[in-house]
Amino acid sequence: MLKTDDIKVIGFDLDNTLYNSNEEMQKKIRGKIYEKLSVIFKIPLKESENLFEKNYNGDFPWKNSGRRTIEELARRFNTPIDGREIVQESIEEAEIIDLIEENKMLEEMLKRLKQKYRLDIITSGDYEFALKKLDKIGIEKKLFDLILAQGKFGGKTTGEVYKYWINEIKINPNQILYVGDNLRADIEIPKLLGIKTCFIGKENNMADICIKDILELEKFFID
Repeated sequence: MLKTDDIKVIGFDLDNTLYNSNEEMQKKIRGKIYEKLSVIFKIPLKESENLFEKNYNGDFPWKNSGRRTIEELARRFNTPIDGREIVQESIEEAEIIDLIEENKMLEEMLKRLKQKYRLDIITSGDYEFALKKLDKIGIEKKLFDLILAQGKFGGKTTGEVYKYWINEIKINPNQILYVGDNLRADIEIPKLLGIKTCFIGKENNMADICIKDILELEKFFID
């Protein structure tokens, strides 16, 4: 059970955490992934789409992970590529900004949490792109003490960006809670470093707490 009295810092993922991805967003992002893989593997666009979807949705260890699906296909084509980079480039090129909806309830929740806790963001995306997303959600940058883009400070799955974060804020890891939607990058890796975790998604035993919606987070911290 998470002891919230011990928490001093709450860190957030951005994509699919502070805003919800919708079907139209996913369609645009996937379209960019298909295009990139088509060029990299020198195959028709339709073949690229079919290969990605078959492996993303199939009964494989990399199921439902865009990064791992891309890297498995790259292995088959003997063309080493960084799946995370392909996914992130696709997100940034897909023009999804206009599809992000304002969330006043989230803004107000963060303001209340800010009165008691330090708030940070650790995102897989570009820093400037992150600011644009926050602006669309209606969240002021000043609510966060630190916004780290993993490409600049290291990766999530290697733990590098989390180690940088811990060193930068000089807080004991067990006094930090990180909130995200990816079991590997946002939950498993930070837990290995002693960080407490909150998973947005289906109930599981890996995270310290699980919620279905970001707005549910407040109930653990506000009396």
